[in-house]
Amino acid sequence: MSKDTNSSDKRKSTVESLMDILAEVNISEAKYLRFGSVWREIASRDKLASCRKVDQFIFYSDLYDFVIRLDRSWKMGETRMEDVYNWDFPVMGLTTGLKVHRMDFTLACIRIRSIF
Repeated sequence: MSKDTNSSDKRKSTVESLMDILAEVNISEAKYLRFGSVWREIASRDKLASCRKVDQFIFYSDLYDFVIRLDRSWKMGETRMEDVYNWDFPVMGLTTGLKVHRMDFTLACIRIRSIF
């Protein structure tokens, strides 16, 4: 098996796994794509961030705004700012400030959403 085929199979498996997880918690592909769109919009507030960093990180202080905007499509339930900051996700201290990684916060949102 060539390296390209192996890489393609691995990507397909990852996408299928993600789709299975989203289906399990009743989140459509469109809602997941909306998550990414809102994430990038808020992450772009960091004028020093590269395109890659915009796709990966947002400021910790922007999380509540993100959840409020996401709630329109993800229906997270009534969420107070204090609740969001108490969810289980790691926070990283980077040179530009405290930030949260998209995958970590995606998992936190899925865990919280499955409660509602």
